[in-house]
Amino acid sequence: LTFLLSFSLLAQQKPKNVILFIGDGFGIAPKTAARMAMGQGQPDKRYFTDPQFQVLSLDKLRYTGMATTHSLNSWTTDSAPGATVYSAGKKIDNEMIAFDPETNLPLETILEAAKKQGYAVGLVTTTRITHATPAAFGSHIWHRDLEDYIAAQLISSTQKEYEEIFNSSPVDSLKYNAQRDWVLPTPKVGVQIDVLLGGGAKQFLPNGYVEPVATTDAGQKIVLKGGRQDKVNLIELAKKRGYAFVNSREQLLNIDLSQFTPGSNKKLLGLFQASHNSYEQDRQLTNNWEPSLSDMTKIAIEILKRKGGNKGFFLMVEGGRIDHLGHANAGAISRSCKMEIDSVAFPPDGGDRRLKNTAQGNIYGSDYLIKEVLSFDYAVTEGRKLLKDASSETLI
Repeated sequence: LTFLLSFSLLAQQKPKNVILFIGDGFGIAPKTAARMAMGQGQPDKRYFTDPQFQVLSLDKLRYTGMATTHSLNSWTTDSAPGATVYSAGKKIDNEMIAFDPETNLPLETILEAAKKQGYAVGLVTTTRITHATPAAFGSHIWHRDLEDYIAAQLISSTQKEYEEIFNSSPVDSLKYNAQRDWVLPTPKVGVQIDVLLGGGAKQFLPNGYVEPVATTDAGQKIVLKGGRQDKVNLIELAKKRGYAFVNSREQLLNIDLSQFTPGSNKKLLGLFQASHNSYEQDRQLTNNWEPSLSDMTKIAIEILKRKGGNKGFFLMVEGGRIDHLGHANAGAISRSCKMEIDSVAFPPDGGDRRLKNTAQGNIYGSDYLIKEVLSFDYAVTEGRKLLKDASSETLI
């Protein structure tokens, strides 16, 4: 009887981990395109490693379902209310971030609820960390474009910390004072986010500020440029609040994991581009100083396992730039009535919505899309490794 009771208590102490993977703009068509590109197990195709069938990690998950995430005021949603459906379980208006248009009150998110119950929590994305999807888990505001305020909320857990950001601004004018949101949303009070990884350094650094990152093999200097009009350096404030800061793949993969323990105040902030992280295609060819989504996911999991201890963790991982390729394709169709994404080599960030310029040579739009889907799938692979860990229980 004593043995059975001890075993029962041990079983109850297993950490409970939850990883929510979100492919933004990731419908059935991009997934099908990636499956086709992988070769469907045919010897003469591009990828042939499995004699049975080359499948995505996503296809190895046990269940598949469909959910509607349209916003409260439109059948055509955007990422802010779409992500809020996942983070807070309620439909809201377009542009709003975990904020109820009917009550004008913030909606508590699953990340916030988990943290208040003792779980470690984290957000990982290939977009700006202040972009709509990650913002919908760790902030509350009436319009998604107010990213400077979202950044301030992400690294604040008290009203005092929130006010400190605005009070430290060297910009003293009615123009900025009148726009300030002085009250930290109630659900965020007491909630420190243990891991924040993605792009968006311009929302954390003062306008005109340059943060050195790395030097490429070709001698090119890599820098992160700031854009905050209030001139506040949130990275320096974050460091004072216990965040270790990294801005390159090398720094991320070599971070000292031993500093992250359940009782410590140590957290991690990683920002790898001024705006969004590079598309995976470009990251591999020219920007390999940036981490991949699977790199970020792997380190986030390792840190959250250590921070969560016997309780566990909640992690949201977003493959956010699949969506941007959909936008680029829609631009091509609407302007020229051609499916140019399939036939014209292009850099999606090149400025021409018709995608007629190229930075990488003869690389097609479909290749960009497939690389982005596979990058997301490799991140899912990192998460699925936890399913084999008998010492914890993980839901993906």
